[in-house]
Amino acid sequence: MKRFTTCLDEIKKLFLLPLLLLVIFIPSTQCATIHVPSNSPTVAGAIAMAADGDVVVIDNSAVYIESVVLSKAIKLMAAPGQTPTLKYDSANPNPVSYMIYCPVPGAQAGSNEGGQITVDGDCDPRISVFLGSNINTGEVIFENIRCINGTPADQFIYPDPDPSGHGGGGSSVFTYNNIVGEAAGCDPDSRFDDMQFPIRPDFLEGSTLNLNYCTITNAYRMCILHGGSDIPESYGNVNIHGCILTGRELAITCEPPSRPITWNVSDTVLESTISPAESDIFGTFAPWWVRSAGQVIHATRTVFLDSGKGRAFYPWWPGDNSIMTFDHCDFISPNGRPVQLGPASLPGERRLSIRNSILQTNDINTAGFTGGDALSDSDIFDNDYNNVNTGYGGLEEFFPAIKGDHDIDPAGVADYIQPVRPDYNFEYTTPVLLTGDDSGGHLGSFLRPGEPSRVIDWELY
Repeated sequence: MKRFTTCLDEIKKLFLLPLLLLVIFIPSTQCATIHVPSNSPTVAGAIAMAADGDVVVIDNSAVYIESVVLSKAIKLMAAPGQTPTLKYDSANPNPVSYMIYCPVPGAQAGSNEGGQITVDGDCDPRISVFLGSNINTGEVIFENIRCINGTPADQFIYPDPDPSGHGGGGSSVFTYNNIVGEAAGCDPDSRFDDMQFPIRPDFLEGSTLNLNYCTITNAYRMCILHGGSDIPESYGNVNIHGCILTGRELAITCEPPSRPITWNVSDTVLESTISPAESDIFGTFAPWWVRSAGQVIHATRTVFLDSGKGRAFYPWWPGDNSIMTFDHCDFISPNGRPVQLGPASLPGERRLSIRNSILQTNDINTAGFTGGDALSDSDIFDNDYNNVNTGYGGLEEFFPAIKGDHDIDPAGVADYIQPVRPDYNFEYTTPVLLTGDDSGGHLGSFLRPGEPSRVIDWELY
């Protein structure tokens, strides 16, 4: 077996032996690089050889039938130009429920500096977690990983800081960079074979989940489900940047009795992919459906696209001081409603700000804002410099608190053009729709990073 390179080897090349004898008595940081398959024929074997601070590099594009545990603060990555696959062992009579598991802070699976690692679930229904993490402090990172062949049980992003008792966490960070998740296609004749809830932030327990430049598409039901947890510690922070997140029903849903989360979303596309024909059968949905109390949402340069007959954004007005602010966003529902306020289920002040945004539908009888029965005296609105379809009976026609002084209300419906990759921005042929924000720039997601954006400071109220 070839020796793997270490920092000590490099020192030998640079210094004479007497000096080296002096150096070896001084503690030094480990920085070994262990290669697969030259130093170990298996990934798990290479991890067993590693110590904290080491790097395990897969040097080929072979298929490795194994699940791995990064039980040390090490980095696992593919060599540049290589695309190895970790495939679930369906023949294992004692299966595990994960593919890559990081139970210690400082571990990193995958790297943008190398090739992409593919995680293949082999369509095995016994898998419940592709990428699982359980840490109480510090950070774990998953990066440049493609996940395929999942099953309905899959939640491949399911951070859980304290799985033993649900009372810890608080300072841990779970970061996912450049992750691609695709629907399974394991059973083409069944619509139930795809991932239902790929991302579950239910048990953050005060920790932070970061999603950067992730593409999670074709989830059978909801791409992100925050719900079903009534433990007091079920709260935290979710930061989403540069992502494309789609679900057949919803991209994101916050369901009771889930606890408060602060959501920061930017330069992202959220899409409900259900078709108008399916909406007639299965009901209407939305890219983001908020029904749990205390959610705080800040979204900038984000597209909310409803492809069915639902709503682009549907706050169910859960009460308990919900705060939702949107700046330079697109709320697009060609066959439905851009924004609908749902009935209040709990008392409390609700604050909604939509500014410099486009609320668009192709139905001339549908308004930009709907749901008048949801309003109460405690609600606070700050909506201005928007392009809003007036339609018939819209809240912006009857409630001055909703309609902004500078809103642009086109007489007709603007031409609607489907988004174009890679930035997913929308374009309209009516020039007036591209002017009028509070900084003199364009409305909607046309705002580019670096241009002025406005986040509402609710302390002013």
